[in-house]
Amino acid sequence: MESDPASILDIVLACRRLRRFVAGRVREDLDRDELLLYAVLLATALIGEAASRLSPEFRQDHPDIPWRDIIDTRNRIIHGYDTVKLDIIWDIAAAESQLLLEQLEPLLPPNPSPSADSPPIRCEGEGSS
Repeated sequence: MESDPASILDIVLACRRLRRFVAGRVREDLDRDELLLYAVLLATALIGEAASRLSPEFRQDHPDIPWRDIIDTRNRIIHGYDTVKLDIIWDIAAAESQLLLEQLEPLLPPNPSPSADSPPIRCEGEGSS
């Protein structure tokens, strides 16, 4: 589908952010640092939202990636925020995001070289005069 490359890029950028957010941190930092917690939750939710926008064909072509779990995690953060288990969120940020990066970076379209600081959120009309 046409939007798959953009969604893949959004996932990769959010994973890179997660890696940066948790570098040098420990699980208990999620309990102590509200900004870290919210940054990790948002990046994780963005990964799930972008995954849900991937075409069924793309997801079927990559069955080794746990798409349903990724999307379900997004839904839990958004709709069941009071039942989110931070140990699971930490594992996603500290370990699983690296695995997802390794699986998706090779699938990026040519020349998508934005920095990890490029926003994965594109606003309608962005870049137009």
